[in-house]
Amino acid sequence: MDKHIKFKTVIVCALILFLIAWCGMCSMPFISFKSLYFQNLDNVRLRARYNQGDNGKGVLVVGDMSHDISELKLLAGELKKSGYTVFLFDLPSQGGSLGSVQYRYKTSNYIAEQFYCALVIFAQESGLNISDIHIVSYGEGARAVLQTACFGYISPSSVTLVGPAVNLSDRTDFDIINFTLDSAIEWIGELDGETFACPVHMVYTSTDEISTVKDNELLSDKIDNGLLTKTCIKLGFHSMLMTSAAVSMKVCGYLCSLDGIPFAEQKALYTYVPAQIACALLFVYLLYKYSDQLRYSDRFTYERVPRIPEMPKKHLIKKLLYWIPAAMITVLVPCGLYYLPISMPYKSIIPIMVLSSYGLILSGVYFFGGAEAPREEFVMAQSGKTNKRAAALTLCLVTAFIALTSFTGSRNLFGFGSKWHWQTALTVIFAIGFYADRSDRKLTAFTMKENICSFAIGYASFVVLPLVLAALGLFSSAVSALGYIVILCGTVMLGNILDTFKTSPVFTAAVQGFIFQLAAFPNMTMFKA
Repeated sequence: MDKHIKFKTVIVCALILFLIAWCGMCSMPFISFKSLYFQNLDNVRLRARYNQGDNGKGVLVVGDMSHDISELKLLAGELKKSGYTVFLFDLPSQGGSLGSVQYRYKTSNYIAEQFYCALVIFAQESGLNISDIHIVSYGEGARAVLQTACFGYISPSSVTLVGPAVNLSDRTDFDIINFTLDSAIEWIGELDGETFACPVHMVYTSTDEISTVKDNELLSDKIDNGLLTKTCIKLGFHSMLMTSAAVSMKVCGYLCSLDGIPFAEQKALYTYVPAQIACALLFVYLLYKYSDQLRYSDRFTYERVPRIPEMPKKHLIKKLLYWIPAAMITVLVPCGLYYLPISMPYKSIIPIMVLSSYGLILSGVYFFGGAEAPREEFVMAQSGKTNKRAAALTLCLVTAFIALTSFTGSRNLFGFGSKWHWQTALTVIFAIGFYADRSDRKLTAFTMKENICSFAIGYASFVVLPLVLAALGLFSSAVSALGYIVILCGTVMLGNILDTFKTSPVFTAAVQGFIFQLAAFPNMTMFKA
């Protein structure tokens, strides 16, 4: 027993050291950046990060939709090293900014207005003329810069367009809340060689399904003013462009070349994203080893009174069939919500329902008496006395991980703002799913094989979703969906740890639902008609 206690201590110490290393790595690029808040034209408060440089030049970075400024940390760090005054901000409802985005934002001036407000605030805060400010824009942010320039409102030192979300090839647009073709929008038709009177740099990749090579070639032909440079990176997904070390190096190197500032590529920067992935996997593994040791050291943890001696095969067949109504809910709920006059994370609704609808169906089956075990057994009571101190320490460890990675700029997980009601709803929805899976397996699965089969059926969407997205050509979204699997594993391990402390099943599920929604949807955009 002493050996296992010692091993548990080693694992906990490893988790603590891991937290310190992770947070140090995440915070380094944003050290010395201060937080600013400003009002947009609708009097909505937006959050920004600002760093005063010493080379007399500034850089305004405009991010993409459903992304916050935490993903811009690599670029921000390199710009700061080169002496630039840097300004980054969150679009409405993202990161630390409040508000919402109009459904028809692609056919309105809404995002362009946010960019122009930020530019004015940056010029006032830094004391720089707009002619001394470089603009770096990404995705929908690049679209906003193009739109503003088209009306002649800006004359910056240079413009960099990273993966601009402008579709000039009339390909199918999977943006389901904007029912128009870009080629039919008036201002896009007016783009020409006189749109910019400054150097323009276009950065895109050969594998981007949103900002394709063809789209970028067509756009570059329209806005070529004789000062245009194009950089096509061989591999890369749209949702990860600004976390890419290659993109950060290309952009910063280009700006330094314009201003005659020496610049050397930091090869160590290319290890940043792999290190983040390795850290996430290591954290999940350490949680697994911790839960495994706790289970081994307490022989009473998983003892239970057998209610069903052997899992009936028909139960697994029924569980598979439950995916039919779950799939119907996945489609029908987003369609119904679209017509409600409230702000909602509409682009996130489908993955939310895909990942939660099955748990809702399974719970309904038990509550309405459609399962082998009755509702009274499904809503079971935990035997034994809760180890409150151990449970509290475990929760503190996980909370510290989330809080520190948020506040140091890794991910803005606590950007509730106007999204608090949706994040509360998601916590409840996901908690029902975790509760349903755990309770169902405790009632029906008594061997490792049965547990694995039942678990795989209940969480099949975590594998199916990225496959479906990839089949539709949405590779960026498919890669992001793969991250849900890592988040799921970590959340399940957390539930296992809390189980060993005999915490209430409802409490465990609520904690899992809260953790999962924070990790899975931190940057969701709120849309409103």
